[in-house]
Parts: sequence; structure tokens; C-alpha cells
Amino acid sequence: MDFNSVEFVGFIAAFFLLWPLVRKNNTARWTYLTLASLVFYSWGYLRFVWLLLLTGLIDYLASIAMDRYPQRKKLFLWLSLGSNLGVLALFKYVDFIIFNVNELMHWSSAGSEPFPYLRLGLPLGISFYTFESMSYSIDVYRGRFKPTYNILKFYAFLALFPRLAAGPIVRASTFVPQLDRYNPITPLKWWNGTRLIVYGLFKKAVLADQVSGLVDEAFSATTVSGSMTYWWFVLLCFGVQIYCDFSGYSDIGRGIGKWMGLEFPQNFNHPYFSETTTRYWQRWHMSLMAWLRDYVYYPVAGKDFRNKRRANIAMMVTLLASGFWHGAAWNYLMWAGWFAAIMWYERLTGFQDRLIRRGEATRFVAMAISFVLIAPSGIFFRASSVTQALQAFGRLYSFDITSPIEIVKGHVFEAGAVVFVHARSFWFHLKIPPKFNRMRRRMKLYTEPYELAALLTMAVFLRGPGHGFVYFVF
Repeated sequence: MDFNSVEFVGFIAAFFLLWPLVRKNNTARWTYLTLASLVFYSWGYLRFVWLLLLTGLIDYLASIAMDRYPQRKKLFLWLSLGSNLGVLALFKYVDFIIFNVNELMHWSSAGSEPFPYLRLGLPLGISFYTFESMSYSIDVYRGRFKPTYNILKFYAFLALFPRLAAGPIVRASTFVPQLDRYNPITPLKWWNGTRLIVYGLFKKAVLADQVSGLVDEAFSATTVSGSMTYWWFVLLCFGVQIYCDFSGYSDIGRGIGKWMGLEFPQNFNHPYFSETTTRYWQRWHMSLMAWLRDYVYYPVAGKDFRNKRRANIAMMVTLLASGFWHGAAWNYLMWAGWFAAIMWYERLTGFQDRLIRRGEATRFVAMAISFVLIAPSGIFFRASSVTQALQAFGRLYSFDITSPIEIVKGHVFEAGAVVFVHARSFWFHLKIPPKFNRMRRRMKLYTEPYELAALLTMAVFLRGPGHGFVYFVF
């Protein structure tokens, strides 16, 4: 059930119609949140509800066992991690492994019959809820969080529908305590939630869905063709699509959470035009990168994480884990490898850090360098195969230049979306004088209602063709 669908509007209206009746009683609130979330998940993914319930039940019981039998908690931790990683491997990676084994057998002329594919399908949000569930068990093991003994409360945490399908990934230690009490909805919290929802709808329906046509056309062609200018334009459009699609989903989810009185972590913070790749990853898919930092990077780097060699190895492992998390395909590993190479260059030379320290003008140079280095990664992320990724990447540096004016004439809206999104991101990174900021905030009190009304109108009447959320396939 997409957030921008008519079905979801009906679902959310029914949910909040009954919400005042149950929100003040703990058991009623947890039960209602769990049932509503299962209904949301079952819409189109009914056959995978059992998987969500079963893996959650294993983690729920394993965490309680760790609390009751601390002398054996490592055994129960491995049970929890094994079930989550096993489910991920089965549904997400087994067919990828089979494909590569079959290809290896074919090229080696082994003559054996190829292994059949399982084709189990991909459960909605499996990469998100398994990571949340693993962090729950790991934090219980580390003594940072005491497990809940109420299973309804546990499932209300694990399956909560505003963030179930595509995050943000929340931590039990910070989120579960919010479920312990009723949080009154203040007018300010309701308005902030409304603002996030409208912004998210505009990003998704108007910007992401409108530019997706050009991106899909470029990557669905049987042969990669087109000039260098065209492919850079496609790349910029894909940057708009993936950012507005994913951050739009996160905004809507966070807005609905505020209407419930719940706070979800921010997942995006104007990542484009970050001065370095490290800062980019501190602003893009922030909940995933924070998870990988705490549960992959720090354990690999060890206590001596200031050791450059250990830190670089940990960085490489973390980025490869991010690539595998996104999907079972070699192009995702190439995407991760591209970022690893950039970050290795930045750490080795420190060139951009020196530019940042020299002053405001050179900071803009660092931002431009970072943008040019990061942008090509979108080719590897979006391509459907390694061959297509390499061919499209080659077009980026082919020096086969066509007139940008002609491209813009044929794609006026897409060009406008690119300028709007990147200009807004660039504006965010400018150091605005405090006096101007205060004046802007005062004006916003009067202009914001009209702005939201205009954005909502555009989301209804200027929406692009229906397009599922990109991260639903992860």
C-alpha cells in the first residue's frame, strides 16, 4: 500500500478515526498499532505476514532468554542473528548465489545441469525490519536495553506501519520507551506532522514521479546510447528521483508518527553539496548509516579505531555491507566500491578538508568536487546489470557532447526539477546571516499555510504517473 495511493488515504482516515478511543490505554494502544500495521502489511503482501511474525517472535523470545539466562546470552544472540541473517539470505541472496554458480559452471564447461532458482519473491521491508530486530537483540545482549515482556508492545515497535516498508530504521532503546506512555498531540506537533506529510507528498508525486519517466526510458533501452550531455542529465534526474522518492517516504512516515505522538529519527538532511563523502553519508539514509556505524564499523575497527589502516578496512567492510544490504547484484557492490574509492582518496589526501578550513570560497570548491565525485555512483545504483552500468558509465566520459539547450527543450519539467532540488540543497549549505534567518522565520509564520496549500494542490493535480516507492524493493 503506497503512501500516495487512494487506498492509503482511506486506511489512514479509518486509523485516526478510531485512534482517540485506544491511545490512552497501553494494552489497547499496542494491540491497535500491531493490528493496523499487519493490515497495512497484508495489503498486497499477505503471503509474507507469517515471516514478519515468525522472525519477530524468535527475536522476542531470544531477548527475554538473554535477560533471564545471562550466562547463556551469547547463544541466544546467535540464535537471533542467525534467524534474521538466514531469512535475508534465503529471500534476498540465494537466487543471486545460484545465478553466479550456474554462470561459473557454464563458463567452466562443467556440463552439469544448472541449479533451479527458488524465486521466493521479496517480502516488503525485509531489509528494514530485520535490521531493527537485530539491533533490538544486540542492544539487549550489550546491556543497553532491557527487553519488553509484552509481545504486543514488541510487535508495535517492530511492525509499526509508518516506517515498516522503507524506514527510517529506529533503535529499540530510543523508540520503545515512547510506546510506554500516551504522548499528547500538541497543535505544534500536529502542524509539524502535516508539514512533513505535504512536503513528502510533493517530493514523491510531483518531483520523483515526474522525472522517473526519463530515467526509466534511459535505463530500459536494450542498448546504451546517447551523448555525454544526455547521460549527465539522466544522472541528475535520477538524483532527483531517488532523493525525492526516498526522503518523501521518510517525511510522510515521520509526519504520521507525529500525528500519533511518536518521533522517528530524521533520515535525510540535504545531502547534496556536502563538502566531503563522509559528510554526505552523515546526511543520506542517516538511520542505515548510523546502524552500520554502530554494528559494523566500530566492531571491525576495534578499540583502536584511530588506527588509519584499521579504520580504512572498517570503512571498506561497512560500505560493502551497505551494498549487499541494498540488493543481491554486482552493480550494488560496484556502487559500494565506488564510494569506498572516493572515501579512501579523501582520507589519503585530505585535500577537501584543507579546502574547507581555508575559507568560505574554497569550501564551495570542496562541495563541487564532492558532488562531481559522488554523482556517477547513481549509474551503478540504477543500472539493471554490470554491463549496462559500465556502458552508461563510459557514456559519461565519452566527450560526445550535444547541446544542453536541446535536451532542456525536450525535458523542461525535468530540468526545472533538477534546478529546484539542487538549488534548494545548495541554499541549505550556505551560511545565512542570523538576522536574515530570524526575518525568514517570522515571515514563514504567515506564508507557510499558503505554501503547504499550493504544494498539496500540485501533489493532486501535477502528480506524475503512478510509480511505487523505489526502496520498497529493498
